[in-house]
Amino acid sequence: MKTGEFARARLQDIEEFFEQHHDLDKKDDNLTRIREVLRIMDKEFGQDAINISSRAVAVSGYLFVEDLYQSSRTKLIPKFSKFYLKLLEEIKRNTAQLSNYERPSNSYLMEDFQKYILQASVEAYSIKRRHDFLEKTFAHYVNSKTRGRIMGVRDSA
Repeated sequence: MKTGEFARARLQDIEEFFEQHHDLDKKDDNLTRIREVLRIMDKEFGQDAINISSRAVAVSGYLFVEDLYQSSRTKLIPKFSKFYLKLLEEIKRNTAQLSNYERPSNSYLMEDFQKYILQASVEAYSIKRRHDFLEKTFAHYVNSKTRGRIMGVRDSA
């Protein structure tokens, strides 16, 4: 995200990036930042990282944490990790409802986040929409009036 814009993230794109930047060394600011963000994520998600089950979910989580890191809001990362795991659990519950031919209890989550995990997940517009969704729903989660609640879920505490 050198320009501040999201880019397509197909495996071929990532391979091309590393071919063009194969000379990255430990003094590179980007590599240092990436390592630090991954270290923080490892600490905050711990064993619960196993619940991050797809590349698209991992990429969105990483990009959001990196955004918090770069904007000097690292104190929010522990809250984000709890929020993200709760969000993924909510997706899992709603997906189970759909597979049982039931209406999902959080259609907002399924329409504004999950569909961009499943459809064109590596395209820039999907990555951007997931990021925008996370910004909005995380703000709702940490808001004093709705603290701890996933947006779109009335019975979540």
